[in-house]
Amino acid sequence: MIDLIVSLMVATIFLKKTVIAARTRLFAIPTNNIATHIVNLKFKNIYLIKNTNNK
Repeated sequence: MIDLIVSLMVATIFLKKTVIAARTRLFAIPTNNIATHIVNLKFKNIYLIKNTNNK
């Protein structure tokens, strides 16, 4: 259970870094930024749900 939460946290950090990197590039496709943002939100929601279930 803890491994899952840690992996999700690492995934969100990795996605945030990729989104920031994509934004700094002029040739970055806006749809990719939106897609990574949606995935990031989904990961955050899963993390919040897991936390509330554990309590």
